[in-house]
Amino acid sequence: MLDTTTDNYCTISPLDSLSFTPTASTMSDGNLQVSFNTSSNFPGVRSTMAVDASGDHYFEVTVGTNTGAGMEIGIVPPTVRVTYGYLSSVGAVARSYRSNGQKWNGSGYVSYGDSYTTGDVIGLRLNSGSLYGYKNGTIQNSGTPLETGLTGEYAAGGNHVNNIGGSEIATFNFGQSSFSALPAGSGGWSTSRLSTPAIKDGSQYFNAITYLGNGGGQRVGG
Repeated sequence: MLDTTTDNYCTISPLDSLSFTPTASTMSDGNLQVSFNTSSNFPGVRSTMAVDASGDHYFEVTVGTNTGAGMEIGIVPPTVRVTYGYLSSVGAVARSYRSNGQKWNGSGYVSYGDSYTTGDVIGLRLNSGSLYGYKNGTIQNSGTPLETGLTGEYAAGGNHVNNIGGSEIATFNFGQSSFSALPAGSGGWSTSRLSTPAIKDGSQYFNAITYLGNGGGQRVGG
């Protein structure tokens, strides 16, 4: 689905690398496909948009290559500094679903759902403060959320856990293309589904004032 003048879709940000090394992750396909350089320290990425946890938002990741069981897909606040380039490095504020079937619960990796690998489609749904994981359209952990009680805004993210080895490629879909299995009632990440801004028209609070020279003074016009 194409962007329009009133609706633009989220992508992965090329300016917000979560790694010490800018080349740790390379992007293609309109900044939707990410190749994690597993020889670099802690390659990770974050999305261009953040959504409010109180809404109902869904995105998918198609696993192109995952030979090292080190891929993580999750959410992280948009402004928090990621120390080492992987989601769990920020501790309590990030949540993720790892390719070995574990989840990051804010303090450690614990059992959660099925493992995933090349060809699988992983979905994450942030709905009314709860985060749910999906594998090939099947909700994980018998529908028990990966996390509950989430508040505020979250960006999507992904990374390769360092020292695992192997090759990692992930293709994100925020609604630009048809979802593999969109949960009923949910939707993608686009500007039309963001929270209504507190200030709808910035010109009511901020505007440029022009100064026109008249040869002897200035006339100020607003």
